[in-house]
Amino acid sequence: FVNIIGGCCILVALAILWPTAAPTVVFLQEGLGATKTQNSLNLALVSAAAIAGLPGAWLFSRVQRRKSLWLPLTALSRAFMFVAVGVALLSGRTEYHGLLIATFIFCLVVVNAGTTFTSPGWWAWMGDLIPKSLLGTFFGQRYRWILLAQSLAAVTAGWLLDLTDNSSLMCAGVFLIAAVAAVVDPLLFGMVPEPVRPKPEPAGFGIVGREYVAVIRDRAFLPLLIAAGAYSFFFNLPLVLLMLFVRGETIEGVRIGGNASMTVLSLLTVLFAVGTALAASQWGRLADRIGHRIVWILGSLGYLTHATFFFMNEHNYAWLAILNQAMFGILFAGQPVAVQNLALSMAPVQKREFYISVFQTVVAVLAGAGALLGGWLADLYPVLPFKLPSGQPACYIHLALTIAFAGMLVSMLVMIRVPDPKGASIWPWFGRLLSGDLLRMAWNISVLGTTASTPRQVRALRRISQRDGNVMLPEITRALGDHNSQVRREALFSLGRLGTSEALDLLRWYLYEPDAAIRAQSVEAIGQTRVPDLAGLLKL
Repeated sequence: FVNIIGGCCILVALAILWPTAAPTVVFLQEGLGATKTQNSLNLALVSAAAIAGLPGAWLFSRVQRRKSLWLPLTALSRAFMFVAVGVALLSGRTEYHGLLIATFIFCLVVVNAGTTFTSPGWWAWMGDLIPKSLLGTFFGQRYRWILLAQSLAAVTAGWLLDLTDNSSLMCAGVFLIAAVAAVVDPLLFGMVPEPVRPKPEPAGFGIVGREYVAVIRDRAFLPLLIAAGAYSFFFNLPLVLLMLFVRGETIEGVRIGGNASMTVLSLLTVLFAVGTALAASQWGRLADRIGHRIVWILGSLGYLTHATFFFMNEHNYAWLAILNQAMFGILFAGQPVAVQNLALSMAPVQKREFYISVFQTVVAVLAGAGALLGGWLADLYPVLPFKLPSGQPACYIHLALTIAFAGMLVSMLVMIRVPDPKGASIWPWFGRLLSGDLLRMAWNISVLGTTASTPRQVRALRRISQRDGNVMLPEITRALGDHNSQVRREALFSLGRLGTSEALDLLRWYLYEPDAAIRAQSVEAIGQTRVPDLAGLLKL
């Protein structure tokens, strides 16, 4: 519970004070007069600060008690968010805008550098605390709650910023809330227990260097680094520009994008968060069954929903942006959690700090490079000399998205080569995603994995079919022990429809039940299988 509350606090801060947050993006461009390159430079430098995770991994691999070191260092770095409050108060002084932009970016760089410096210690701590079999479920649920907190913060911030004409004072107040929440987060983790780890063996810088090189030379882990890094590069290329396009502007006398207020931009953030929150738990449970790699790849396809930006203009931006954010939130929900858990599960227990720090550094540095390229292209080619179906001329966002789509499809070819013990062939799951069958399976897992009502459990069990294989077997096994006879009956029948060897073994076991009704239901369930030799199957 404390873990989730702490995560909510930091997401409240990031909903307001972060390079991709609407209040930050709009404040830099409209409050301080920053160019798109400078706005993207903010994301690039903040992302590149993740290189601090490399020495952080060495430090936290040397200590036995990580919490006592992680807590003060993280809180101290987060305190630099208070600098942004001062920048907002001085934003009316136009002669200092250049210095204020640099100061604002610097404070966020320090925040992220400190956070990523201590991040390997936090991930290793969580890896020791949470069983590997529950990683997807736990972080899926955590992700849902922290996104809901982010939505509330985003809407409140947008509403407050639209409420008054004194933008400097209101921005300072909103940034102050974010800074306080960011510092409270690590303080709450003081109540989270830390498993005792063995005393680390002493290691010199030469040994530490070899540990980092070993991560790069790990043939199983290297495709994950390449794929995640490439995807992050192309994902972030148009990221800052998306908000600016929906906000809308006039370039060279031509209207570009929508006409959204800060409240509308915040509501779009909420739609994304709500969609993600609704789907995150389902994706997390599904990842525990079919493998994090498959969920990572399928979730990455959600980015293609940004194709709606090619049809957006100042008249239809509202409903197209709403459609985009809702679809993107639901489809993309499993991607961030899956790739983190995949990296965590592939890292050797004794070397988690090194693996996670290298992973985060590669992803963050390439994310920053992508954002910087996107901002540079936006300033270089603000408007292109041809029109789109929207009626508006093509502009920077369409150029950035075209490059991003092409790059992501190439990076997904590398994703397929990433090993995953639970993941089989990826191709059948593409068809299930397109047909909606994957969502049915995820929903069934969610219903049967919680304390749902009897009618809902019965409907979920009846939707189980042969194509589900053994993915649903744990839920069916749990339903066989349910106190309700109707649920137990439908669970037996679902085993028959599955028809796998494991399901049939369970059915044969229930033929020994003293209860005549259960024996009869087991025989009826076996009759539903598609095994040609039923007589041989019934031989005990």
